[in-house]
Amino acid sequence: MVALVALTTTMLYPCAALADGIDLVAYFSRTPCEKIVLAIPIAALLMLLNYGLNYLVIGLPARRLGSLPVRQVVRSLIWLTLLGQVADRIGAFLAILLAGPITSVLGLEGEVIFLVIWAFNFIFSAIGIALLAFVFARFAWRLSVANSLVISSAAGILTNPAWAMALWSLG
Repeated sequence: MVALVALTTTMLYPCAALADGIDLVAYFSRTPCEKIVLAIPIAALLMLLNYGLNYLVIGLPARRLGSLPVRQVVRSLIWLTLLGQVADRIGAFLAILLAGPITSVLGLEGEVIFLVIWAFNFIFSAIGIALLAFVFARFAWRLSVANSLVISSAAGILTNPAWAMALWSLG
């Protein structure tokens, strides 16, 4: 049901085509909107979807590998989801910070710059999310190092919001 509401809301308020470059509200809020008033409810719906994805990619494997109670995983994942947003925004900030000088040095122009920003964003967000997932898996849930590494690697790649940014830019 939540997915249907999120999809409907996203379709009602599609990305605005901006001729002057990247829409920073959409970039940092991770919503397809340039107006913050529309970004807030969409962000809330996306957070619910993000939590569900985190449960599938991180929570279920952690429960099975560590024989953890559902309640412990569900509560921990709330914090992991919220802190994951912070890790992603830090990754987005670092991506913009580094993309400018690197594209300038390499002489890149036009839409290629977006690909550089996306690549850096994906890498930095993946690192932050993976580290966060590792800390939760290893220390909060007391999983083995090997299991924590597997879960955190999957989390860094599969739950990375940079995927959504790339899909919205294509639309």
